[in-house]
Amino acid sequence: MAQDADQLAPFLTPFLEALDPEMLAAFERVDCFPSIMDPNTAPPRFLDGLLAHLGNPFILEEGLSDTEKRRLSLMLFDIYGLKGTCPGFIAALRILYDITVTDCVQANVDCWTLDVDSLGIGTILCGSTAQEARTFSLMVNTNLTQRQRDQLTNVVDYMKPANTFFAEFIEPGTPRFINHWVLGISKLGKNTDLHV
Repeated sequence: MAQDADQLAPFLTPFLEALDPEMLAAFERVDCFPSIMDPNTAPPRFLDGLLAHLGNPFILEEGLSDTEKRRLSLMLFDIYGLKGTCPGFIAALRILYDITVTDCVQANVDCWTLDVDSLGIGTILCGSTAQEARTFSLMVNTNLTQRQRDQLTNVVDYMKPANTFFAEFIEPGTPRFINHWVLGISKLGKNTDLHV
């Protein structure tokens, strides 16, 4: 066995010297791996793969900038932990679309509550179904286009608890309650509002 090693020595040394530059290059690539997995230092071409590796659930029509991808990859674990909560909606919409949610409100907030409200002129009775009790709306600080509403609704549908229902975005200037005009009952007069 020792005799075989002595016979291979003249061939083994040049072979190892030929492999040395390739192995050094491979070791350099392996040494770079921690910087590739770090969102702060990853080269831009690795950011999409990093988001996929982290399980990014958000499908965005227009792509994110490199800075937004880095910020999202740093916040994904926090967003996963906040899934199903109002702070989760706020964080996801702020990070992804730079939209500020000012409040999460129950959709039928103007309804009459037993043992709290008094029966009077402005009394509105809520529905009695379980779905109506678990329906919520989000108040935002800007007016949205229909495309933005659709995109934000996809994020909210992912982030909301499974047993709740999302109703709408309440934008500045949006009336909280619309008193619909009913044909045959309502009278045209000073309290008539037109709306879409």
